[in-house]
Amino acid sequence: MTADGHVVGISAATSVAVGATYLLVISGDNGQTFSQVERFNKAIAEAKSETERQTLQEQKAKLLSNHPGFLKDVLLYNTITDQWHVLDQIPSVGQVTTTAIKWKNDVYIPSGEIRAGVRTPEIWKGTIQ
Repeated sequence: MTADGHVVGISAATSVAVGATYLLVISGDNGQTFSQVERFNKAIAEAKSETERQTLQEQKAKLLSNHPGFLKDVLLYNTITDQWHVLDQIPSVGQVTTTAIKWKNDVYIPSGEIRAGVRTPEIWKGTIQ
């Protein structure tokens, strides 16, 4: 579920258990850019000419260099009721393909990807209230 109430599949999100029945899910990738890249890959493989192939490769490179970053949503999942709730949004693009570490009421997220293939050296800290 996103902040606007739409249910979407996400991958590469980071998460931590909160209490006995909740899972806090932070950021993730909804696959939109990935799907576009895959469509470019297919079109490039099927290109009829070198000019068409080059044009498609340039468009794919532009898409990747302008990657919008990952979801900002912070979701809470109740494992008993099977309900999702949007709690908040993080202030900047999310980090994916990393681990969230819970220590008391704090959650740390170290050095995740902020765009496809681009990792941040930052360690983020949030507090569960």
